[in-house]
Amino acid sequence: MKQIYLVCAFLCTTFISFAQVPPNDEIQNAVNITSLPFTDYNVQTQNATTASGGGMNGCNFGTTYSRVYYKYQSPINQTIRVELTEESNNSIIMVYDSNFNTNVTSDSQLYQVSSCEFNSDLTISIQSVQTYYIVISNPDNETNVLISSIDDSNIVNIPDPNFKNALLNQTNPVINTNGDTDIQVSEAFFADRIKANNKNISDLTGVEAFTNLEALFASYNENLDNIDLSQNLKLENLWLDNCGFINDLDLTNNVALKTININNNNISNVNLTQNINLENLRLDQNLLTSIDLSNNTLLTDISLNENLLTNIDLSQNTLLETFYCRYNQLTQLGLTNNINIKNVVCDNNELSSIDVSQCQNLEWLFLNGNNLSTINLNYNPHLVDLSIRNNPLVSIDLSQNLELFYLDVSGSLMQNIDLSINSNLVHFDARNNEFLETVNFKNNYNTVFDTTDFVIYTSNSGYDYYYSPYFNASNNPNLQTICVDDVAYATTKFTNIDPNTVFVEDCSINNYNSIQGTLAFDDENNGCDTNDFVVANQLIQATDGVNNMATFTNSTGDYTLYLNENTYSAEVLGLPSNFSATPNPYNTTFTGFGTSENADFCITSSQTMNDVNVVLLPITQARPGFDSSYQLVFENTGTTLLSGDVTLQFDDALQTFVSSNPTTSASTSNSLTFNYTNLQPFEIRTINIVMNTFPPTTVNDGDILNFTATINPISGDNNVDDNTFVLEQTVVNSYDPNDKQVLQGTEITLAQAGEYLDYMIRFQNTGSASAINVVITDVLSNKLDWTSIRPISSSHEFTTRIINGDFVEFTFENINLPAQVNDDAGSNGFVAFKIKPKADVVVGDFILGKANIYFDYNAPIITNTVSTEIVTQLSVEENKIEASIKIYPNPVNDYLNVKSKNPIKQIAIYDLQGRQIKTMALTGNLTTTKADLSSLSKGVYFVSIKTGTGIQISKIIKE
Repeated sequence: MKQIYLVCAFLCTTFISFAQVPPNDEIQNAVNITSLPFTDYNVQTQNATTASGGGMNGCNFGTTYSRVYYKYQSPINQTIRVELTEESNNSIIMVYDSNFNTNVTSDSQLYQVSSCEFNSDLTISIQSVQTYYIVISNPDNETNVLISSIDDSNIVNIPDPNFKNALLNQTNPVINTNGDTDIQVSEAFFADRIKANNKNISDLTGVEAFTNLEALFASYNENLDNIDLSQNLKLENLWLDNCGFINDLDLTNNVALKTININNNNISNVNLTQNINLENLRLDQNLLTSIDLSNNTLLTDISLNENLLTNIDLSQNTLLETFYCRYNQLTQLGLTNNINIKNVVCDNNELSSIDVSQCQNLEWLFLNGNNLSTINLNYNPHLVDLSIRNNPLVSIDLSQNLELFYLDVSGSLMQNIDLSINSNLVHFDARNNEFLETVNFKNNYNTVFDTTDFVIYTSNSGYDYYYSPYFNASNNPNLQTICVDDVAYATTKFTNIDPNTVFVEDCSINNYNSIQGTLAFDDENNGCDTNDFVVANQLIQATDGVNNMATFTNSTGDYTLYLNENTYSAEVLGLPSNFSATPNPYNTTFTGFGTSENADFCITSSQTMNDVNVVLLPITQARPGFDSSYQLVFENTGTTLLSGDVTLQFDDALQTFVSSNPTTSASTSNSLTFNYTNLQPFEIRTINIVMNTFPPTTVNDGDILNFTATINPISGDNNVDDNTFVLEQTVVNSYDPNDKQVLQGTEITLAQAGEYLDYMIRFQNTGSASAINVVITDVLSNKLDWTSIRPISSSHEFTTRIINGDFVEFTFENINLPAQVNDDAGSNGFVAFKIKPKADVVVGDFILGKANIYFDYNAPIITNTVSTEIVTQLSVEENKIEASIKIYPNPVNDYLNVKSKNPIKQIAIYDLQGRQIKTMALTGNLTTTKADLSSLSKGVYFVSIKTGTGIQISKIIKE
């Protein structure tokens, strides 16, 4: 505290006029007080050099003490109190009177009233008409001199009883010095600190009487609203965090403010242009959309987390050392003038770039959850702590960050991470990097992971960083190798890796082994040759007993599997029971990397059979008054050539047929028929159809369009259940063009769980340029049997990788998908696949799913979460209701608020595997409620909210 005042003393002596010390003890130059109360701010008696000191008329304090005289002639008999605010053991207050009411020039003309004691707080009775001289000396510090009349009859109006009780009962310092049941004006005058946290105060009326107040602590008063601080001109520290209802606060008169903490209120605008002495600012969890800090040039610490800021100018805050702005909407952040900054925490904004090249003292940089594809850290040699997870980073250069101690690069788009130069690294987190292939962790420091306690690193600024050694490179499905100092050591210490990842000591290894070949169907049972049918879209896997790598054959029956070194068995999966493949399996061992082997598979059937199936895909959403596209997909899963027809029935009261390719063979007002011939075994064909949905009021948002597709011949078909497909499509007015849907809807019965679920993932390039590559990743629910997955159709050619039975990656390479602004129709794409639930699903299980869509090297678009529940009996079709339900906050700590337009019937929480871990059944007609999530561990969950009109599934993050 003294250090702060000494610094201020230097500044203040330049700009503030202090009370003058009479040269040579010329008492007639004393400050003349005309009335009480009286305040003399920032008196510095140590600046006086001409005062001779002396005996002070009987009180010998030596010759070293300078002093200031105040002259006061009281109009009445009264008791006064004199106090010094920044006292020390050397502080002196003496009171004298004199028979010489004018022209008193020396100590000898004074008569001592108070005792000869060192003190900083003196109460004394004085008489009317008599002239008094109050002498103070405070040689160690600058001080405020406070003089006021003690009048017990002058009471401060404090209408809030809780505020009054807080003042009456405050200790250290005591405000209620006379111990009565009121706060007098004089008590308020001398009070410099109010401590009223968490007192259930709703009204701070009366605080205006505390004119010498320097610190106000009134946090956690949840009913406190607006406050008048216009009279508290000396206020330096203001704490009003977690009051909840403060939305307007005028601080323009409080120019002495150094610290403001008003976190967690409703402030949407605050004027700080007059607060030129401000050093520390905390306005977290408010409603600020903008803030002007250009006049606050002394700011060293700023915290503006969880507001609505889109931009902020810090160019005038050149002393800034710490800046927090988590959970805002910042699109840019300029730090080129902030050369003193050490800590920057701007997680969860919309930053696509940031320039930290002038921040050479930067030690702590947190930029999680932004849109950064690159960042230049070459000019930050003292960077210790770097966290940039969940950004679309494609690369990062850490070669100049030799002091790097902590690194989190989870959730990036990087393919390679080089840490070979970062020999101080103790904490490394690289989870959830879907495209990461190699990590170079060979930095001659891996043995630090022998430490079981904290590792301490002292930064350039002298701050100590404490971390326990940590290494996590899990959930990286494509991570092939991690280069380390010692493979045996790494295998023991670095256990948080995927089974498909291997440690190597040769960092030049960066290419896989492969098995490739062709799959064909031997319809004549004489061995596969070039005359046999090639089989497309068939699942082939290779496993080493722990890891599974799988892919589909392409349109020419070819496949390629990329593998690490190990012994593998490769085989064809997902064939109907009457089919078999040879070889079964194909076994091989890879030693090292870069080897390729050929393995062709041949399918035969134990019986001759007819089997066709059909699916109707809604390529686009149906909107009232607009055309929508559909695709009939039919397939021969039998062993013979087949011919027949496909029929589509629709509701002609809601839609009309526009066109098709190929053209119809026959049609009526509500049906279309298409003939087909010579459909080969394993062949898939498609029919593209355009329908027009009638405008309102015939068709409205939320209406259901019913379709039935049938493929013949049914007679003699091995599985007649899949010869008919029913689609119920919900009409919408607006929609997200990047989505995932399950065509069977939100419910299936346990009997239906033995059949396929049909999924579609649709995407649209809404950017400003064409997308060269599109990648879709999908983590399958553990309720689904991955070995049954098969593609149905797609808008473009694609390749697929399936890793360890859950991670599915669809890659549309070099498709050059046009931007919507250039080609609306051509900017769309989709992939559809089918997969069966596992045999052990039971009633009450939820099958959840979502997808990530990457357009080139941009942050992924995360689709909606689809949900299918296993039920005993199908309920009435449920509509989409996302717009009518709100959940907040997200991320959530303890309680999740749920607000709905319709009465809430049930809230259920599921983990990422679809397991129900918490449920709440509600009665009555509640439309608002809270879900207690305090018992959940940190992580990602799904919340299912059921109302009378439907179910909403949303992802939440528990912090």
